Amino acid sequence: MNQFLPAGISFEVVTVKKQGKGTLLGIQFNQQVLMSNRLKTTLAELSLNVS
Repeated sequence: MNQFLPAGISFEVVTVKKQGKGTLLGIQFNQQVLMSNRLKTTLAELSLNVS
């Protein structure tokens, strides 16, 4: 995922919740992340692969 994030960005996990058979993570970044179509598609594909 680093290819989609600006250089030098940092993040932390702020929430962890059990959801169904998986876990939902809440991540907070120290700067705004642009949700490009390519990033949205990649996130969707990754979430389907994990399911």
